Parts: sequence; structure tokens; C-alpha cells
Amino acid sequence: RELFVPPIEKEAYIKKLQALVEEERQVQANRKEHFFSKEFIPSAPGPFFPSAWRSRFSMHFARGSSVAVGGHEARGRQLDPSEADGAELVRSTKAVFDRATEDGVRFRIYRRGSLEARTVQEAKDSDEVVGAVFEARPPPALAGHHLVSKATELVRSGEVGGPAYQYFVVYETDLGDEVVTQRSSASQPSWEENPVDMEERYESARVLRVADCAGTGVTLDSLKGILDDPTSASLSSRRYAQRAFEQAGGVPVVSGGHL
Repeated sequence: RELFVPPIEKEAYIKKLQALVEEERQVQANRKEHFFSKEFIPSAPGPFFPSAWRSRFSMHFARGSSVAVGGHEARGRQLDPSEADGAELVRSTKAVFDRATEDGVRFRIYRRGSLEARTVQEAKDSDEVVGAVFEARPPPALAGHHLVSKATELVRSGEVGGPAYQYFVVYETDLGDEVVTQRSSASQPSWEENPVDMEERYESARVLRVADCAGTGVTLDSLKGILDDPTSASLSSRRYAQRAFEQAGGVPVVSGGHL
């Protein structure tokens, strides 16, 4: 009984506690508002989120000439609100961003192609709520005279019902833009300039060969001619990628075997 300490009833103390609770509530609201906006950048989340979320090292996968202006930030400028079904996107894909704050709230980002869904989960046993869905606009077409500085041949698992592997080549220009060319089964060769899902493609692929093309003078226009070659449409995914890579020339930097 002698150790009992009665509750503090001072009005100033109560108001201080109320202010702390309100401050925490405002922080949570600011976090959600910022996370669900185009301004949120995964590699630089801002002052509302833990400093541990900031990336110490980063790789830029060009989106337009975004290497010059900052990869993730450039993607944010390409995002537009979308009416797509965010819940379906969450169910069918794996989160590319999954972080938790000190109060246990989880923030996740899901991507498929040009679509992106952002969710919040208040607690481990609570429902995951979709707060925003965006669609990335394709960047402007590239000028054909741009010089190619690097060529990379890659392979990743094929789609269900198709070949086991999908081969593709990435041309990188001296401005940091990227072009992906490949031939899928039963389709004409494709030429994609700065695909919005470039990071996901790299993450799911294995690098087979890399060539340094700086100084060769090869341009995007000269490489695009492979699409007009009538024999390209008859090649397998693997043979087309080999031809597209070798057409860029350059000095081999990485050379590996094929699957």
C-alpha cells in the first residue's frame, strides 16, 4: 500500500499525452497520404518514413532518359491514376516493395506491366487495403540516331503454355535509354523502348552475354533493321536474341553459356 502511486491528474500532463497521441495520428495520416501519391519514391521515401527505408545503393534501369534525372523519381512523373482492379493485381502478383514502420503498419507496392497498386496493412491479422492504383505512361519515342553503348543478352522463364525460356536483348544508349527486342513464339519480333517494367524484367532474368559497344558508332536505327529482315520471323526466340546481340558488335564484357 505504501508503494502505491496515484495517477497524475494534472491537466498539463493530460494535455501533453493527448498532444502526443494526436501527433502520432497525424504522422500515420501523412504517411498514407504520401505513400498513395505519385511523389512517393521507394528508394527515397521521405521524412515521414524510417530512415532505414532509404536505399544506400541503387541501380538505375533507364526509363526514358531517367538515368540523368533519377530512375524512380522519373517513373513517378509517368504515373497516372488508374481505374484498374487493384485487388486483382495484388492477388496475382508478388510485392516489389514491402516495408513496415515501427508501429507494425506494412506498406506494399505491386506491379504488372504498366500497372502499379499500393496497399497498407494496419496489423498482421488485418486486411490489406488498396489505397491507390496507377498506370505508367510510355515515354516519348527515341531518336534513331542515338548511339548504342551496351548490348546485353538475357533469358528468363517463358510464359505458361509457351517455350520454357524466353530470350531477349537489351540495347542501352549513351543517354541511358533502353530498348528491348525479342521474338516470342508465334509472333513477329518486338521492339520496346524504355519498358515501364524494366526492373522486373531484370530481376526475373539471367544475363548471358554483355558487349561494350561504345566507340562502334552503331545507332538504334541501324539495329532496328533486324525487324525488317524477313528471316527474323522464322527464328526461334534463342536464335533471334543471338542475332540481335551479335548485330550490335562491340567488345565482349560478360560471356556465358546458353540454356
